[in-house]
Amino acid sequence: MQYRRLVVIILTILFSSELFAEMGKRTAAIEKIQAESANRVGYENILYIKQLGSWSATSCNTTWAAFNAQENPHLMSIALAARVSQMPVTVTVDDTYPKLGSICQIINIEM
Repeated sequence: MQYRRLVVIILTILFSSELFAEMGKRTAAIEKIQAESANRVGYENILYIKQLGSWSATSCNTTWAAFNAQENPHLMSIALAARVSQMPVTVTVDDTYPKLGSICQIINIEM
C-alpha cells in the first residue's frame, strides 16, 4: 500500500506542471516587431512582438511577448504577415516557460 501511494505522489509531481500551466491569450493587431542580434548572448535570435491589450490568466509583461525566430520560422512568417497586413492575430503564451525578464514565450500564433 505504501509503495502505491509513493508512486501516485511521484507521478503527481512529475505531471503537475502540465496541470497548472497558465496559458494566456490575446487577440489584437501586432503593433511592433523587434529582433535581437544572433550574437547577443542569452537573447540570440529572439523576436519580440508588441500587441495592445492584456493577457488572460498570466503574470506576463502586458505589452510584449517573444519567441526564438531561428527555432520557430513558421511563427516569424505569421508575425510578419500579420504586421504587414494589420490583421489581428491570437497569440498564446505559456507562463510556465522560461521568461526573458517578465516577457513570456509565445507558443502559438493564430491568424
